[in-house]
Amino acid sequence: MEAPLNLSTPFISCIIYKPQYYQLFCYIYQVRNLISNHIQTFSDSFIQVIFLHYGQRTRTLETSLVPTWSETLIFDHILLDEKPQDIEENPPPMCLELWQLNSQGKKSLWGRSICSPVVYLDLQKRVLPPLNWHSISKETGEEEGEILASFELILETEVLRILAWGLRNIHKAYSPWLVVECGEETLNTAQIKDYHSNPNFPQAALLLTVFLPQEEAYTPPLVLKVVDQQNFGIQMVIGQAIVYCLRPYFCDPWAEDYVPPRLPGMKFSFFHCSPFPPLPSPFALFSIFPLKEIVDWWSKMFWATGENSKMWDYKDYYALKIYDCELEAVSDFQGLQDFCQTFNLYSGQKTKDSPIVGEFKGLFRVYPLPENPKQANPPRQFQNLPEKESCPQQCLVRVYIIRALGLQPKDNNGLCDPYVILKLGKTVLGSRHHYKPNTVDPVFGMMFEMNCTIPLEKDLEITLFDFDLISPDDKIGSTFIDLEDRLLSTFGARCGLPKSYCLSGPFQWRDQLTPSHLLEQYAHRKGAGCVKSNHCNLSVPPFSEQQTPPIKHLGSPKERLALYLLQAQGQVPEHVETRTLYSNTQPGIDQGKLQLWVDIFPLHLGPPGPAVNISLRKAKRYELRCIIWETRNVDLQDVNITGERMSDIYIKGWMHDMEEDMQKTDIHYRSLTGSASFNWRFIFTFNYLPTEQVCVLSKKEFIWSLDPTVEKIPPRLLIQVWDNDKFLPDDFLGILELDLCEMPTPARSSHECTLNMIENKPKWPFKFLHKHVSLFRQKTLTGWWPCQVLDNNKWRLSGKVKMTLEVLTKKEADERPAGRGRSDPNQYPTLHTPIRPETSFLWFLSPWLSFQHICWNRYRWKFTLSILIMSVLLLVLVFIYSTPVSDGKWRAGRENQNCKVFYLPSIMILQE
Repeated sequence: MEAPLNLSTPFISCIIYKPQYYQLFCYIYQVRNLISNHIQTFSDSFIQVIFLHYGQRTRTLETSLVPTWSETLIFDHILLDEKPQDIEENPPPMCLELWQLNSQGKKSLWGRSICSPVVYLDLQKRVLPPLNWHSISKETGEEEGEILASFELILETEVLRILAWGLRNIHKAYSPWLVVECGEETLNTAQIKDYHSNPNFPQAALLLTVFLPQEEAYTPPLVLKVVDQQNFGIQMVIGQAIVYCLRPYFCDPWAEDYVPPRLPGMKFSFFHCSPFPPLPSPFALFSIFPLKEIVDWWSKMFWATGENSKMWDYKDYYALKIYDCELEAVSDFQGLQDFCQTFNLYSGQKTKDSPIVGEFKGLFRVYPLPENPKQANPPRQFQNLPEKESCPQQCLVRVYIIRALGLQPKDNNGLCDPYVILKLGKTVLGSRHHYKPNTVDPVFGMMFEMNCTIPLEKDLEITLFDFDLISPDDKIGSTFIDLEDRLLSTFGARCGLPKSYCLSGPFQWRDQLTPSHLLEQYAHRKGAGCVKSNHCNLSVPPFSEQQTPPIKHLGSPKERLALYLLQAQGQVPEHVETRTLYSNTQPGIDQGKLQLWVDIFPLHLGPPGPAVNISLRKAKRYELRCIIWETRNVDLQDVNITGERMSDIYIKGWMHDMEEDMQKTDIHYRSLTGSASFNWRFIFTFNYLPTEQVCVLSKKEFIWSLDPTVEKIPPRLLIQVWDNDKFLPDDFLGILELDLCEMPTPARSSHECTLNMIENKPKWPFKFLHKHVSLFRQKTLTGWWPCQVLDNNKWRLSGKVKMTLEVLTKKEADERPAGRGRSDPNQYPTLHTPIRPETSFLWFLSPWLSFQHICWNRYRWKFTLSILIMSVLLLVLVFIYSTPVSDGKWRAGRENQNCKVFYLPSIMILQE
């Protein structure tokens, strides 16, 4: 049994306080009463002050009976982890040691004195402590001499550095200014003369000295008030914001590894590099496939998402970064507010509308200020502020809307008809007529271009609506983008960095500045000056400008190396961000996702690069010609009157999800061996996207549907073998399904045709014999393919079909016309009527042929023998009938009856 808890037992707790920094001031004046029996003067003396593990010493004085230093020793940045109130009540002791040097230069301790400093936690209550005499004790314990000194321990003062950039979205303002209040300290910014033409403050960096308590819970909030000069000189507070926690803005400029939080660290870890960094892998494709037909922006998109990973098996070579969140939500980019943050300003009045009346753009840094005026001030926190960006500037903005995912349905069929509307300032772009019908995952592929003045027009609103024919359009959701944050961010968010520097081609460089200029600009804002190393110096091209790049689209090695260094600094790469849509009718609820990216080009930097072509890929018209030559080893489903197995074979064919264009061959009747001949041509037309390897179908789901639904499906050909029955349903004999983009190569002969050909992973050695190819590259294939049927939950071989498959573009099909079946124009190639066995006919249309091929050919000897036997019997009967009888018997019979009776040996004949 556990012992009961004794209520008188004290509880033991351990409280760990956050360490604080202090300054120790030691005022050393002189020493007196240093009389000794051994020496008459005190030579080469100095005082050493020891406080905790810190120590300093005064200067050394020459021979003197009353050494006078009149010196102040300052201990900076002393770290104490005790509660400040405890330090004030019981300050740590300090030791004063008096040392001297003898004639041989040997140092000896004369004595020491123990005392405590005066602690000041509030500098407003600070009073300069008077000098006091402190007795000196020798090692023997006797006191001899005194030190005149005083000591004070001061909690370091905090300084608040403010970056007041400007005010935004305040509608009723004329000449506002900002008032910053923290505790009892107040700071006013300069007045904005004309808010509507330039909403930025004339002076951005400000300094406010405050005295903050050490306990974070008692730290006063930071109050921001926007005061405006109204008519007749009336000053009115039009909005305010309160920052309750200053802890995120604390920094330590004295730390050795301190890096200003505003900028990321420059990671110049140079190494022995090759003439240029490794080329991005998508360019490895350029030497294999032609650019104009294969590679475009959507290729990069699908490489990055893995949606088309089987295309050429280049999954590891992504040239595009896909973020599954907003760019501001990426932790590496600090919310794109590394330069300045946005603080919402609230009105003190209760209104039905939003309480937010505007925004304040700024940033704060809190750090201790040294008490000693002779000590150098800590490094400034807001340096190398942009100059041109401080004024409104004209910009060209390009918004690329890629696609939406998982939109909230707005129609009764569980779908919607979305379209995009963009609003920036007074500019509105988009049209309700460009909607995507019947989908919750629309693919837009649209680029919008507009001019604006930042920061006067900085908030980009992107809204998705649902198109309705009669009722008003429903709002699906919106997202907002602060263009000023992207323009001012040091992460280069205005235009993402691509993987390579190309002067032409589908991935041409689109920024206004070259990589070397971007690197110089970044280094200037970082304060690094010129970027140099032992192996690289961007000031001078390290490689010959005459050097020919390995690929014609790439730029010079200097620019590619500069781009490589920029990417190493954590700059925003070429990307696609995924933004969440929200609606006011359902606040806080996800209405779907929108994938896009934004490029911003300040016009003073020069003309921007070419826009990226993200328009939707257009499907091309293709024609598939399938010639059915013959079949072998097809299952025999029926039994004829003679007991033989047979089938009336014909073949169906169609493209996947295009059953309305199903085609049939003629019928090969009475196949007794599973072989059939057709010489029949199927022609299928379809719309195909070569870059995505899909067929595009557009059809209405219902008769009353206003718009067709667009669907993408893989190009698959289905071939089925059937047995024809006149009075019963036809019997299914086998199926062959071929993916035209990855189909097995046909066998040369029917003996080599097996089910291993159509397996995903053929077994050895068939995997070396039957490779998979694309018909769109091969153009034409001829040979044997296997048909299969499901028997007892297992696929088995049910026949073999010989075909010729040919795919043609619309232009090629018009140049080489051909008809279906064996109809005109019967060419490319000409198909003749197949030579079929005499047994192949319809039985009720040719009864004599049926008798000949079914009975006579099979049982002719039996029929001949039967006829001979019947002929002999008939002759015997005729012979017996012709034999005469006797007269006596005739007369007797006549007398007995009225009829004539003829008696024969074995036959009696009656006659009237």
